[in-house]
Amino acid sequence: MIICSKKILIFHENQEERGRLGLMLSRFGHEVHFFSSSINPETLCQSANLIIVNDKLLGQTGLGLVNQLSVKQREKIIFLLENSRSESLAELKSLQVYEWILQPVDPLKLAVVVCDYFVEQVENQETVLENAV
Repeated sequence: MIICSKKILIFHENQEERGRLGLMLSRFGHEVHFFSSSINPETLCQSANLIIVNDKLLGQTGLGLVNQLSVKQREKIIFLLENSRSESLAELKSLQVYEWILQPVDPLKLAVVVCDYFVEQVENQETVLENAV
């Protein structure tokens, strides 16, 4: 199984934190792009293989951004949650994001979750191909 370089969007207001996370992901060969606000997120996210969204963004919440996206795009979101408030967790589950990680985020843990996501995507594609034969 081969996982090629993927395009990852990171929506995060903290330049230092997003740089730290992006550096780890780029070490695995991924193409990482950063945004601190949601400039037309629907269009941006269509070309991404994976989207990482911070709980707090400039001008809105991360949950607000996620609510603007289609269900298909929500399934490729890793959400960085500031705290484990039960109402936030319930909303994340109802939005059907791929995964959430409680902050502060360990870049290596994020890299593992990203890798798991892409492995699942490859396995799902292989299953579809096997069933088509």
